[in-house]
Amino acid sequence: MKTLTNVQIENLNSRVENALEKAIQVIRDKGLLVGFAESCTGGLLSSSLSRKAGVSDIFWGSVVSYANESKSTFLGVQESVFKQFGAVSSECAKQMAEGLAAQIKKTTSKDVVTVAVTGIAGPTGGTELKPVGTVFFAVAGTKIATQIFHHEFVNTNNKTLSREEIQAAAAAVALEHLTETLK
Repeated sequence: MKTLTNVQIENLNSRVENALEKAIQVIRDKGLLVGFAESCTGGLLSSSLSRKAGVSDIFWGSVVSYANESKSTFLGVQESVFKQFGAVSSECAKQMAEGLAAQIKKTTSKDVVTVAVTGIAGPTGGTELKPVGTVFFAVAGTKIATQIFHHEFVNTNNKTLSREEIQAAAAAVALEHLTETLK
């Protein structure tokens, strides 16, 4: 189910920061190791988390997988998903998150949680069915059922959102979904 998400540009940075603090706390409380599979956010989630001192106890790392080949090679997304649904789809986000969780679990005895983000940050690339601002998220892990979310980021002030604004909004929402899923 798609959620139309109005992006308040003026408070995007504080929204990311607040979501990050809450996510760090719940990940620590649960004793988890987190990893990110990022496409349209281009490493923004990883960058945001790694700016925080002392997160090495909870942060495994990330895979920034922009090309379909990297999604297949490093995250295990099946070629049939690209052909049938496209890289910007719930199916792709699910396989990205689950694939990364499986890879991380090979390296640790800790329980793992992953977040995948794939979408269209623009300014080009949108279609009528998947306009710029369409983003799919998946939260997966060793102790949780995979959760999938679909957002279309818009601005109700009739201002076109920039690529950076869509990326920041997607990062904030990814962290919020992570926290909600783990609570």
